[in-house]
Amino acid sequence: MPHLAQREVLVRFPNGIDYRDRDGQERTVDWIAVDLDWLARYEAAFASDRALLRRSLRRLDQMTGETTEEGHRFGVRGFASGVVLLAKGENDQPEARQQLDQLIERLRR
Repeated sequence: MPHLAQREVLVRFPNGIDYRDRDGQERTVDWIAVDLDWLARYEAAFASDRALLRRSLRRLDQMTGETTEEGHRFGVRGFASGVVLLAKGENDQPEARQQLDQLIERLRR
C-alpha cells in the first residue's frame, strides 16, 4: 500500500468512505486503515475517543464480510498492533479477520 502522504485523497473514518474527485464524480475509497488500539487506549479519558471508537466498531460491523448499503464490500486484509486495514472488493485474510474479531469482542466487554 502506498504511503498515506502520497495519496490524492484521505477521508476520516468512520465519518465516511465516499468523496468527490477533482472532476466532481462520487468515488468510494479503495483502502481504509483504522487504529482501534489508539482509540481504545484513550476512550477512558476522552469522551470523543470513546464515541469515535463505538462508531468505528459499528461501521466496521456494517462494512466487513457483506456488501454495504452503498453496494461495496470491504475485506479485512491486514491487522497489526490494533490497526486494521480494509480493501474494497477484496476477501478477508482469515488470520487478520480473526484478530480483528477478537479485538472487537474484547473492546465491547
